[in-house]
Amino acid sequence: MRGPGVEARLYSGTSGALRSPTRNIVPVTLLEATLAPGAEFRQELPETYNGFIYVVDGGVRIGRDTPAAGQVGWFAPSDRSALAISAGERGARLVLYAGLPIGEPLVHQGPFVAGSRPEISAQYRRYLSGQFQSMHQLARAQVQERSSA
Repeated sequence: MRGPGVEARLYSGTSGALRSPTRNIVPVTLLEATLAPGAEFRQELPETYNGFIYVVDGGVRIGRDTPAAGQVGWFAPSDRSALAISAGERGARLVLYAGLPIGEPLVHQGPFVAGSRPEISAQYRRYLSGQFQSMHQLARAQVQERSSA
């Protein structure tokens, strides 16, 4: 999806009028967005969702928080339904992950989120050994799967 100064790719959930074909046991929203300097992106989320934004490049402002590249911005369920994200002066690239709280422990380090430190270590080992597919590869595979069905 595209808007003024914003390009986003939706992997799961909904964003604006778009709905991902991905179906999950627990509803989640997962998207990747690139924002031009000063651009704003608003993501509607159910008030019951919590989640995080991982800033891949640049920096953003979310309320009073200003996470920069390599940092995570967490958000909890709230009485507002829209998350407003503004890019800094260099623009930004980010990943947003949001869903219903499941009451499980969460540990994060870098781009990885898991339930424990040993799970994070295992994710790093898998990543370093080349076992992860990029989000773009996964999206292409979904498109090919849909076109062959």
